[in-house]
Parts: sequence; C-alpha cells; structure tokens
Amino acid sequence: MIRPLSQDNIVALATAPGIGAISIIRISGKKLIPLYKTITKSKLAPKPRYSSNKTVYDINGIPIDNTLITYFKAPKSFTGEDVIEISSHGGEYIPKKILSMLYEQNIRQAEPGEFSYRAFINGKIDLLQAEAISGIISSQTTKNATIQLKNLNGHLSDSIQVLKKNLLTLLTRIEHELDFSEEEIDFTKISEINSNLNFLYNEIKKLLSSARFGNIVKGGIRVVLCGKPNAGKSTLFNTISGSTKAIVTDVPGTTRDILESWIEIDGIPVCLVDTAGINITNNYVESIGINKANYEIENADILLILDEKSPKDFYKQYFSTKDENRIIFVNTKSDLGLNSVEGNNILNISAKNNIGIKDLLTELSTVLKNHINYNYSKDPVIVSVRQEKLLLKSLSILKNAKNIVANNFDIIILSSLLRELSDSIEELLGKITNEDIFENLFSSFCVGK
Repeated sequence: MIRPLSQDNIVALATAPGIGAISIIRISGKKLIPLYKTITKSKLAPKPRYSSNKTVYDINGIPIDNTLITYFKAPKSFTGEDVIEISSHGGEYIPKKILSMLYEQNIRQAEPGEFSYRAFINGKIDLLQAEAISGIISSQTTKNATIQLKNLNGHLSDSIQVLKKNLLTLLTRIEHELDFSEEEIDFTKISEINSNLNFLYNEIKKLLSSARFGNIVKGGIRVVLCGKPNAGKSTLFNTISGSTKAIVTDVPGTTRDILESWIEIDGIPVCLVDTAGINITNNYVESIGINKANYEIENADILLILDEKSPKDFYKQYFSTKDENRIIFVNTKSDLGLNSVEGNNILNISAKNNIGIKDLLTELSTVLKNHINYNYSKDPVIVSVRQEKLLLKSLSILKNAKNIVANNFDIIILSSLLRELSDSIEELLGKITNEDIFENLFSSFCVGK
C-alpha cells in the first residue's frame, strides 16, 4: 500500500534480483549529501549528475564493494527529491549487504511504485505519464512499448493540456461576464461559444477513436481457428505458434477444449485460439467443446475458417451472418489435392508441409492492419480504461453544453457544465481525491519504480 508522502528516505533494488553483471540500488529523499559522504567516506560533496567510482562501506567502516555512484540533486531528478543510484556488482550477496547497510542508516525500504508516486506528487510527471510507466513495465510488444514511451514523454498529456487551455479560456470569459450586466459588457457571441465547444468535442472524439486501438495493442487481438472436425485446425495452430500444444490425430473431434497461444504480428499481440470442430453430435463432451467454440467465434476479432474442400461452403452453412471483412478463408491439406475451390480470396495451405503459411501470415497481417487502422506515430493513444471513461464523460458533458447553447441558452447552466468538464479533464491529468485509484495504479509497479 502506498503511504502518504512522508519525509522518509527510501531505497530499493532497481534491477532484477539474482545473478547478473551489475545491480542498481536507488535512494530518494531529502538532503542525501550527508548520507553520500557517510557511506563513501568522502569529504567532498558529489557533483550532481556525474558518476564517481567510490567504495561503499558498512557502518563499521569495512568495505562492501567498489561501486559507481551517481547523485541527482533535487529537483532535477526523477522523483523531484535528492536521488542516489549505486551501481554495484551483481549477484545476491553484495546488493543485499548494501541494502542492509542503508537500512541501518534509517533508510526505509520503498513500497511498490513509491518512486513514481513521489515523482507524481512532486509534479515531475502527471497521472497519464505514470500510467505510461506502468504500461512500459508490462509491455510485451514493440508497438505497445513505443506508444507508452511516447505517452511518458508527454504526447498524450500535451493533447489534454491543449484541451484544458482552450476550455479555461472559454470558461474564464463566460464566468467573467456573469459579473456584469448586458449594458456594461459585450457578451461572447453564441457563434464563438459554439466554435469553442465544437473544437473541444471533435478533439475529444478524436482521442476516443484511439481507445480501441490502444486496448488491442495493450491487451491483444483474438484470432480464432474454426472449421469442421479434422479440418487441420490443430496442425495449423501448432505450425503458427511454433508449439505442440494441440494434439493432432486422424481421429475427428480430437480437440475438445479451447487452446490458446500468444504470438506477435507487426507489433500487435495476437492470441491464436484453437477450437473444437463444428458439427452435429450426440456426444455430450464433444457438444461442450462445440459450445465453447461457438462462444469464441462470437467474440473473435478475426476468424480463420478452415476446410479441406470449400471453406466458403462451410461459412455459408454455419456463419452466413458474419462480417466477411474479419474472415480469412483457408483451404487446408492442399498437398492431398482435396480442394474443390481455388482463388476467390481463398488461401491454399498445407500446415503439415509448411506450404502457404507465409502467404497466410501476410494476409493475417493485412486484415489485422485494416481491423485496427490508426496513425499512432502522429496521434496520441488512449491506453487505459480510466482514460477512456473520463473522456466519454467529458464528451457527454459537451453534448449537454452544445444542446444548452442551441436550444435554450442559459449562461449560468453553461458555466456549470464547463466547470464540470474542467474537473473531468483535471482528473485525467491527476487531480484525484479517490485514493483507490492511486492504490491500484502505483501498487502494480515493481518496488524499484
């Protein structure tokens, strides 16, 4: 649990524990120069932002390790406080020995996420950037890490700040006019108000358009393999995933449960899903598998429909209402010459002999790009449910404000709505009174963050 910001000096291992070339120990707090002099027996204060080769001693003056120490003077540090980073030899013994020595110097073990929390409290980062740190830590693909890094560098925050600035300009003008009579001041024209409201509305709507892309990049996309029993789903599943998770036999109905394997395509995490064969059966266990398959098919982002003769005939028989834009038709077992249809946007493969797999992955990549088309290199991306909910709330407030202006202009009601909108945008950046939000976000970080 994150404690309220205290005057405690805190420390944590910033690198993974265990055998390694180096370990980095991070300290943050108030006035750390005396600590620096004590643990290094140095008479001179360290030069900020320069690394020095120093021996670190225990409280009895016995050398622990020959280290590289960097001192960051407040407020020019990640946390906004004095920070010392000690790069020691790796392994188990030396880092633990240094940490034990620091505990004896009344330096407290940091809570998970406490360094980032202090950075937030001290105004070094806003809450959007803090969420980006969490996203970088949990990133499993290049694309997600790239987006999170852009947000950490302020790409999303800058966009929100533009909204905030425009809103405050409009709100200030409207609330200023509330203090005067019509004879004393020229009231803001309705056309100007509408122009400002439309700008805010369109910009927030544009941000929200990135939410689905952000969710997919962060959480992945589901690609479901479906077809009749013994259509070659499990063989293809094993081939693409590079595993042997799925049991492959000549006996129809071998797959009874859902199998999943994560792969990466063009920087997007893809969950490949193998399902039971779709058919009419009186077998109770097989019917359970088919029900699970149908659920996965309904919730799939992309469907691979497999059949050894005609996948489109299978599609027409079972899924005639499905959107073909998210479907790839695949003729399987092409090495056996069973396919009755070629061309017409149907891929011919033999997973057993690795024929046509490259073409299938290329097609999957194309469908994937069309499915989540968004220019993330230029436009900011919403990457959390919290951000999406607050922007949806903001959009709803703006709709009400636009209706007030259009139908029954009341400057007092408009001012109240714009004040509510301002609170929503401030909450995006971190003006939050709910401690649970802080707890959920920062406690998910590792200790050294």
